[in-house]
Amino acid sequence: MSIAVALDQLEHATHGRRLTYLVACDDRRQRVLQVWPRYRDGCFEVEVGDGTGRTIAQRADVVLVYPPEPDDAEHFTLLIDGRAELLSDGSCRVVPVSAVLHRRVQA
Repeated sequence: MSIAVALDQLEHATHGRRLTYLVACDDRRQRVLQVWPRYRDGCFEVEVGDGTGRTIAQRADVVLVYPPEPDDAEHFTLLIDGRAELLSDGSCRVVPVSAVLHRRVQA
């Protein structure tokens, strides 16, 4: 089950969520990095290492994954698709493209 999240609601949707992963892929493999995004001017800024920076330089499409918080009775994961831009200080800015709250299908 997925519920679309409007891009102008992302600051609110991410408020209070602590654990976040950045997923980036190049032609050979995926990189998953635990990050602490800062929401600023409609985008997310995250610190990345050299390897993830090289991956983003090859392919800028990334996903921010916010797993459900322990007290979330609905168990929704927030998935934000975005385009990453490397910044001069070694961090990157993720410009959101789309977002959904996703919950596994109940068997």
